Amino acid sequence: LSYFQDGLQQQVGNDTTRFQEFIIRDETADYRNVDVLPYMLADRPTVFIMATYSDESFVYSMLRKLKIASLNFSEVVVYGFPQWMTFDRIDFDLYEDLQVHVSSAFFLDDQDPDISAFKQKFFERFGTPPNEEAYTGYESTLYFGRLLKRYGSQFMRFLPMEDQANLYTTFRIREVHSEPTVLGDRPKATLPIERYENKFVQILRFQNYYFQPAE
Repeated sequence: LSYFQDGLQQQVGNDTTRFQEFIIRDETADYRNVDVLPYMLADRPTVFIMATYSDESFVYSMLRKLKIASLNFSEVVVYGFPQWMTFDRIDFDLYEDLQVHVSSAFFLDDQDPDISAFKQKFFERFGTPPNEEAYTGYESTLYFGRLLKRYGSQFMRFLPMEDQANLYTTFRIREVHSEPTVLGDRPKATLPIERYENKFVQILRFQNYYFQPAE
């Protein structure tokens, strides 16, 4: 929970805005003692961030409760985890009705002609459809190879200036600086670079019964 609270404070720029936390301690099989009604809003959408990724039974039970509770309130939007896309026992009507959103580092638009062309060429070359590693390997090699050719061995210095969309994601690589070991007013940009990180986050919404980029 602290991860989400810290992220919100960084986003809004103050220490007073916080998510309302709802910690569930009910251990019954169907979570019958859980009451979500006090958290529902009547005048605007209610957004729930469910901080669980592996317990499909729990996710199903909570979504079902939210669906029932939402009938007398305004719309409900639920944010979950990428693992939810692989659940196979979930009721996908709940995903649709509750506008389930997840983040994902990998997404393919099957309607994109470039992706169709890549699939065809890969199959002709290797006799099998491309998997996720094929896309990431191809795009990473292409991206960093171009930077190496353009900037030489110091190409890392130019990563923040080279955003690039590709078949499955967008490279938006930024410097991550070390946290200061002592208090002071030293600008963060002057601190040592700890690593480089792709800051792009793809948000997908379950709409028309499949996950697609959220508008």
